[in-house]
Amino acid sequence: MTVQDDIIRFLKVTGPTIPSKVAKQVKTEILFASAHLSDLASQKKVKISSLKIGGTPLYYLPGQEDQLYHFAPGNLNPKDFDVLEHLRNSKVLRESGLDLLSKVALRGLKDFAVPINVTTAEKTELFWRWHLLNADDTNLGISAILRASSTQGMVETEIPVEEVSKLGPGAGVSDGPTVRNSEDVTTDAILPVVGVSQMTLIDAVADKAAEKSVIEPTLAKKKSKVTGESKIRVKEKDAEKVFEKPTLPSLLEDSAVSVTPEAKPVIVQSEFGLTMESYFSALKIEAVEAEAVRKNEINYVVKVPSAVGHIRYHAKAKQKIKTDERDLAAAYLEAQMKKMPLLYLYTGELTKKAQEMVAMGAYENMALKRVE
Repeated sequence: MTVQDDIIRFLKVTGPTIPSKVAKQVKTEILFASAHLSDLASQKKVKISSLKIGGTPLYYLPGQEDQLYHFAPGNLNPKDFDVLEHLRNSKVLRESGLDLLSKVALRGLKDFAVPINVTTAEKTELFWRWHLLNADDTNLGISAILRASSTQGMVETEIPVEEVSKLGPGAGVSDGPTVRNSEDVTTDAILPVVGVSQMTLIDAVADKAAEKSVIEPTLAKKKSKVTGESKIRVKEKDAEKVFEKPTLPSLLEDSAVSVTPEAKPVIVQSEFGLTMESYFSALKIEAVEAEAVRKNEINYVVKVPSAVGHIRYHAKAKQKIKTDERDLAAAYLEAQMKKMPLLYLYTGELTKKAQEMVAMGAYENMALKRVE
């Protein structure tokens, strides 16, 4: 029996675990145990969690996903755990009904929250389902939420063939929406499912963002014999896709190249706006756009001089005594939506948690500057 066979047998008994325990079991160094686990993961015999125990992910076998929840208390910050509990109890959540903190938290709970794009005749919406929820219950949950906001409308969903096959006999047969294999669909059948999509952090901070980021289904609409229904298609993909790191936009402008002058931005006529204008002027930063979000918060699109020309940034200027990780996360989302690097300008101080997040490299392509 090989070392990897011993590891798999150990995981069958213990469930999700960390490399140090595996190393102790197979009597080797942690470095070698980690190498074996990584090799097993590449063979798809072992899965790796996004949830971390003291900075170390959990390794577990396919089918042990239900055991991950036991590691969440104490290893997630209290706010993220509250969101996790909300999803666990509700089973299905509607993105448009959540606050910004919940939206950010769900994108970080990749082991437990599965994103689903739901397309109706009117628009596309993002929903989140508990990772252990089956297809039938997902249909019923989405249907119930939509019926609460509209007296008419039923949900028609399609889950990928591989997911349907896992549900066993009777899958797709219920009093509510029907889940069908796309190969079984006829012109008289309820509209089948077209897939499931893993959203990245830049997708759907609000309804408009979700509408713009949806991938159009490839299957044509099928006519249903049931009338007065709002037809909805659910789109899901593999949840294996890792959060896509932002890239600097290709907006470098060589000083030797002549460009069309841009419209002169509207200056925010407030004490804080004038402070920022002076700050930009001193650093030779050009504000292309300016928008007052609230009294002490302004969004800019700026051009920052560099050795190779100017680089565009989404700039968030915020006058606040204490800037925390939620402020940074919200601004980071905005920059991701615009596909720009972030320049965060703040007064006051950063909280300890915010400093830790920055030190860990949680926000790539972000420049953080304090405005005196």
